[in-house]
Amino acid sequence: MKIIKYLLSSILIILVAVFLAYRLLPESSYIAQTQLFILDNDCRSCHTSDNVPADGINVTPDFVHPISDIKMADMEAYFEAIRLNRTFQERVNEYSNSLIQGEQLARKNHCFNCHGILAQGGYINEGSLKGYIPGWFGRDFDILTDDGDPDVITEWIKTGSYQKIIDDPVTGLLAKHYLDKQESQMLKFSYLSDDEIEILVQYVLFIRQYGAMRKADIVDYKNSTMTDHKL
Repeated sequence: MKIIKYLLSSILIILVAVFLAYRLLPESSYIAQTQLFILDNDCRSCHTSDNVPADGINVTPDFVHPISDIKMADMEAYFEAIRLNRTFQERVNEYSNSLIQGEQLARKNHCFNCHGILAQGGYINEGSLKGYIPGWFGRDFDILTDDGDPDVITEWIKTGSYQKIIDDPVTGLLAKHYLDKQESQMLKFSYLSDDEIEILVQYVLFIRQYGAMRKADIVDYKNSTMTDHKL
């Protein structure tokens, strides 16, 4: 009998440990990983037109290019996202649909400034549970929004928080501690109209369906914003 109780207790402890590890395991996107490499290695100090002399890139004779462990596919996703950013005004001027409106609201309210390019995450957030601001995809997003519940996303947008997480009898105190402690707080967008919030919620959910975006996903996203009717 004691052996059975011991085995059951051990199984329960293992299950709890696996559950916690699953929830606490950090995640990232291909775009975010490349972006962090570029920031960490100050790539823009060389790869920018402002720092290139007439006879080539401005580097010292002993310069050694950093060795990157970033996969080419990750780089391609990042640069495709950069190219997409540059077409935004062109797309806004020429097309009108809910995705364009959603992207316009996200840009106007600086959502990508915190959640990363196309909300792919990656920005450091000191004091937060995992040390970064999550994107609109994957395990982090699902945990924080009850698997992408539109009402929960609406609450985050309106209030900058989700009361159910704080009120949870088991993890509520821990959640409140990290939400209060984190350097970058979620902003409140209660000034947005109900229609604007609905457009933004649907846009967030549209981004979510892609998961961590690869180059093909970004191309598909671009094509999706260039549909419906022209202005």
